Amino acid sequence: MMDSKEIGRRIRSAREAVGLSLSEVAAKIGVHKSTVLRYENGEISKVKAPIIEALALSLGVSPHYLMCWTDDPGFHTVPDATEREQELLDLFRRLSPAGQATMLKLAEEEAQKGKTR
Repeated sequence: MMDSKEIGRRIRSAREAVGLSLSEVAAKIGVHKSTVLRYENGEISKVKAPIIEALALSLGVSPHYLMCWTDDPGFHTVPDATEREQELLDLFRRLSPAGQATMLKLAEEEAQKGKTR
């Protein structure tokens, strides 16, 4: 049996590690911030799989870690990424979907400029 308090502790810990607010996480996964708080407090004992997956993606950890099936958070890093590339990836993951779209558009424009120089 999964311990909802431990799942909640892991959600809160991961959220704080990436510097996201309850509202930011809620916006990323499509729920109200009070629902995220209830997950973190262990008040919701059966978090649905799509929510766990969305939380894991938003927080940069594996779903297995959030579900207490492993103690390895499995932070998603790119093995050959430079420190600067990983920094960009971490920042990108903290953006809202609209912010991610804006960042991708800007990066594409900058890449095109680089090709013409």
